[in-house]
Amino acid sequence: MSLPSTYSEDKVPEQIQPEELEIADTYLQTGDMTETAERLNIPRNEVVRTLNKGPVKQYVDSVFNDIGYLNRFKLADVWSKIIERKVEELDEAEIGSNKDIVEILDKATKFVEAMNKLQTNRDKATPGRQTNVQINEFGEAGNYGALLTRLFEENK
Repeated sequence: MSLPSTYSEDKVPEQIQPEELEIADTYLQTGDMTETAERLNIPRNEVVRTLNKGPVKQYVDSVFNDIGYLNRFKLADVWSKIIERKVEELDEAEIGSNKDIVEILDKATKFVEAMNKLQTNRDKATPGRQTNVQINEFGEAGNYGALLTRLFEENK
């Protein structure tokens, strides 16, 4: 199995079973659920069900977003090259103005803001950890204490 070069073990959530990971990795290679099912010789609905599970979906999305031009560093590099090339063209032609450069930078800024908003929305959608605390009041102050007192008195 050949994963993208950005694959790393820390992208695999602990809740993913080895069989689910195999389905996810095959799907990342093929990009098609039907072909994934055929390669693994399993029913297509099993592939669909597995890929729709939360941890598996999160894993596939994280790997997909880190490869190719969806990688934020590659995107930033492309934007930098476009801006540099446009600035060079404007300098060589001597017809450009600062307004042209500002427009390009404005588009790049809007794109970065959209990517940041997308990441923020993804982070909000990811469930965090929650710690629940239950406080049992003993004695006569709480209902639990009153219940215990009544039960013990009835058993005497």
